[in-house]
Amino acid sequence: MDHSLKDKTVCIAGLGYVGLPLALAFSCHLTTIGFDVDAGKIQELSGANDNPGIAFTDDPGEIGSADFIIIAVPTPVTKSKD
Repeated sequence: MDHSLKDKTVCIAGLGYVGLPLALAFSCHLTTIGFDVDAGKIQELSGANDNPGIAFTDDPGEIGSADFIIIAVPTPVTKSKD
């Protein structure tokens, strides 16, 4: 059985200071979907993107096409959400 990851797709949900560099790193080796709920951020990233290995989206329906999903969103630890 072939366990190659070459034909797999990974989705990084959350394109902040952790998610964006992670998505860009994965895109060097795998087809990558970068998802974020911020449509402005997606528009900006898509406009500056010349990397064929990554597609940016704010459509949650596209997450389901990934073989692997990595969630990189803030996790507040205090009452003030810091």
